Amino acid sequence: FLSFLVVIGTLISDVLLVWVDPRIRYEKKVRGI
Repeated sequence: FLSFLVVIGTLISDVLLVWVDPRIRYEKKVRGI
């Protein structure tokens, strides 16, 4: 059961990273960092 939760958590974190990453890159381009 714990391994199942770990897999679900990993998938959710990956989806969040992919969804938030473009915004972070956009902000960095705008700020010139």
